[in-house]
Amino acid sequence: MTSEALQKARDFEARYGPHIPGRERPAFHATPTIGWMNDPNGFSMYRGECHLFYQYHPYSNEWGPMHWGHLKTKDFIRWERLPCALAPDEAYDASGCFSGGAAELPGGRQLLMYTGVRRARSEEGFLQDIQTQCVAIGDGVDYEKYELNPVLDGSDLPEGGSAIDFRDPKIWRGEDGNFYTVIGNRTEDGSGAILMYRSAGGLKWEFVRTLDRCRSGLPRDIVHTRSFLARPNGGEIRLRVILDRFSVEVFVNDGEAAASAVIYTRQEADGITFEAGGQALIDVEKYDLLFGGTDG
Repeated sequence: MTSEALQKARDFEARYGPHIPGRERPAFHATPTIGWMNDPNGFSMYRGECHLFYQYHPYSNEWGPMHWGHLKTKDFIRWERLPCALAPDEAYDASGCFSGGAAELPGGRQLLMYTGVRRARSEEGFLQDIQTQCVAIGDGVDYEKYELNPVLDGSDLPEGGSAIDFRDPKIWRGEDGNFYTVIGNRTEDGSGAILMYRSAGGLKWEFVRTLDRCRSGLPRDIVHTRSFLARPNGGEIRLRVILDRFSVEVFVNDGEAAASAVIYTRQEADGITFEAGGQALIDVEKYDLLFGGTDG
């Protein structure tokens, strides 16, 4: 069932989107139907096409209550703009539907996972954002939010985790048939961590472990997600990571995809950890590596 808020956004798109001339849009880059877009990191494959979800405010070209915009493509050159997928129309996401991802369910439906934001008063009486993880299920165009949302909230955080900075889930289905998600979170010292959760069906989740965390203690040091879709070449994916004290850049398959992020820290790094689901061949320039393990 389409809510009033979602229908309003879709009607606005249909009325005003066609008035933007094609010559004013980039030839190859993905663009929203109208208005503001950011955080286009909700890539997922569904029925042979790549779907991209992003934070979206259709009513202006400025930040506003976040909706979910929706695009799909077969070749990453020609994009089809689909109707707005989600609107902030529930109490748990009334302040915005922040970014997330999607995965295909065994029955052929598409599962969306996103961060719902609501405003609440702290013990001191100040208004603050509370972030939880929510899901919706649909057919690639229309989605229905789960009646028991949110599926993850502050009670599901490890000790010291903050419900104010708990966002941007990346979801996938593992080879064991379970669904997994990784989510950025602020820790008790004010820096960032990546948390992993697991679910048999995508609706009931359990905490697995903290994948990684930093210990800078800086309030700005929160982890954000970056997603890639890469084509293996002979079963291999090449990553080039350029790292300095204040930034990291990642290039996939010699530039097929790229991402960068600024790192705020007062600390010198005393170690860098890479985790790979298979075999990894590492060629390091400039830095020395120390390898350790329990299996010899």
